[in-house]
Amino acid sequence: MTEFNANDFEGAFEFLLLSGFSAGPRSMSAMQRCCKRAEWLLGLAAARKGRPNIDALPVTLQKLQREGWLRWERSDEQSGAEIIYALAEAGQQRLEQERAYRNGMVSQLMENNELDQSFRQFLDRQGPLWPS
Repeated sequence: MTEFNANDFEGAFEFLLLSGFSAGPRSMSAMQRCCKRAEWLLGLAAARKGRPNIDALPVTLQKLQREGWLRWERSDEQSGAEIIYALAEAGQQRLEQERAYRNGMVSQLMENNELDQSFRQFLDRQGPLWPS
């Protein structure tokens, strides 16, 4: 059995967030509506690592912005409006690399007949990850 690695989940959460910006800029509240379950799982991952359960979404968005993968579209914090994040060019490149990597992994598993039929059906039925 593979040992649980919380860092793997954090990377998947970053990929999930980046993919949410592929359709255009989004506010933090729009991201929160879409990420509640993933954020809950990240809290569990943090607990497994013995870290405090912090508000994962704002922290991760700030990290992605600091690393150059997201940029601020606009910020009107003085008037109470939300920060709007958009995918930066480096973020678009990382997202494309991650998608290619993940698609390659799934393809390899399918070629090696390591995915059971129910999971294949699940993958075939998947619609858009993010609502418009």
